[in-house]
Amino acid sequence: RTVFARQSSWKVFYRRCGMTTREYLSQLKNIDKRIRDKIEEAERWYGIATGTGYTLKEINVQTSKKFDKMENAIVMAIQYEEESRELSVYLTKLKHHIIQQIDGLTNEKYYNVLKDYYIRDMTIKDIAKKQNYSTKQMGRIFDSALDSFEGMYYENYKDLTKRCP
Repeated sequence: RTVFARQSSWKVFYRRCGMTTREYLSQLKNIDKRIRDKIEEAERWYGIATGTGYTLKEINVQTSKKFDKMENAIVMAIQYEEESRELSVYLTKLKHHIIQQIDGLTNEKYYNVLKDYYIRDMTIKDIAKKQNYSTKQMGRIFDSALDSFEGMYYENYKDLTKRCP
């Protein structure tokens, strides 16, 4: 069951053209995963540079005359570190903004479920257990919380990603 099913047809159209509430809030988890991936990749390149990881031959990296294999690996590691730092700065700002938006919810149940799911990275099952609800009931509360969040803030993020021609 999707959130779309309960919405009027004009809202469905606009949500398909822009970013949905789930997509907007899920950016936190997605960006965090990308940061971890970049850090892992940087560590791998440092391992290559120090001879404790994969070899450049295994990864099929082309080296130029200007750089030897170790220098090339260090450059790659630094590049991944810089990308992870840039994403971390963006994530911090976005997380602060989304926390402020979630803090604006007046229903405490909605506030708690969105904060636990998107900020504290808990599952619906864990949140249900924590708040003494069945998983099914918590799913309904979660959907209602998303609807409430959308009602308050949708105009702020609906145009962030366009998927329409």
